[in-house]
Amino acid sequence: MKLLVVLAAVALLVWLLGGKRRREVQQHQQQQRQQKAAPARVAGPQEMVRCARCDLHLPAVDAIAGSGGRMFCCIEHRRDAD
Repeated sequence: MKLLVVLAAVALLVWLLGGKRRREVQQHQQQQRQQKAAPARVAGPQEMVRCARCDLHLPAVDAIAGSGGRMFCCIEHRRDAD
């Protein structure tokens, strides 16, 4: 009789833990589906400029301004042009 009660308690514990694990797996799968369904946000187009020395095109926010409104890709190119 004691063995039957212990087996029943073990079976109940396994059943409860299995249900919890099943819910966690389902929630994880649902989160993955939502992430895949969400559209990726893409940054808008950026203004591009050309380096006055090497003709490299780069975003205007990354360019280094020189004299006369000229733009450069790095400090060395700006220094060489001055």
